Amino acid sequence: MYDNIQLFVELVNSGSIAKTAATRNISPKTINNRINDLEKNLNLILLEKNAQGVKPTKQGQQLYEMVFQPLKNLSLINDEINKNQSHIPGELRISIPQGLASIRLDPYLHEFNALHPEIQLKLYYLNTDYNLSHDFDIVITSRFPKNDNVKVRKIYSTSLVLACSKSYNHYKSPPIKLDEIKNHLIVGPRRRSYIPYVINIKNPTEKIEFELQPDIIVSTLSRPPYLAYYNNYIALCMYEQAVCFNLQHILPEFQFGKIDYFLIKSISHKKSANLFIEFIEDVFKRTLISLF
Repeated sequence: MYDNIQLFVELVNSGSIAKTAATRNISPKTINNRINDLEKNLNLILLEKNAQGVKPTKQGQQLYEMVFQPLKNLSLINDEINKNQSHIPGELRISIPQGLASIRLDPYLHEFNALHPEIQLKLYYLNTDYNLSHDFDIVITSRFPKNDNVKVRKIYSTSLVLACSKSYNHYKSPPIKLDEIKNHLIVGPRRRSYIPYVINIKNPTEKIEFELQPDIIVSTLSRPPYLAYYNNYIALCMYEQAVCFNLQHILPEFQFGKIDYFLIKSISHKKSANLFIEFIEDVFKRTLISLF
């Protein structure tokens, strides 16, 4: 009945069924049927038609004066609620691999907090199987989901390189050929974390029979650059990590793998999720910041 009373008020204000139908994008017949239902429910005659359009009866005018201001107040309250919702308070749960976050998100996170202090971020540094409906609002992962019911798009790609600390030269001369790698301790992530291959950047079509096997395998891609920085190891790491950790690039003419990161968003339609996605798309394009 509330919607029909609101329609009645709009009719009185416009004085025309045709104008109200156009504004509401409904047919004049629908308007007539709803007003008839309202009159039956109230047992009143509310409108009378004339050549100029419609106008309220005496009973209709009384109803109009009773409901006009309350409806206006409700409209103002609704506008205020929508205005407050533009601040988008609440919690946003995000899953992102630690290796990617440490160089591409963490250095800039304070900017998002300054722009949207009302949004509480819950960050989970994971690269595991996910459950959007129960666990997260946004997932960034290198594991392409097998679920066909989610929307997925690639958001970032990177290559894997070999790198060591600047002090490594005091311990041992870095390899200058692929077959010299076996004489060094390599620390790297599990195979499932990346797509392994060896490619000559200067000659991508060259077939290279070489398989890189790390001597020390870590569970997360964030650790190899740390271990190389503090120890006499060579890290199999993201190119961006080598730059941020100020590591020495070894065999720079070769790439040793590739990682594609995918963005998966919950169907919850949180405005805060859209804001955060816009934010990470921006910071992922920025110049890398040296961490050491």
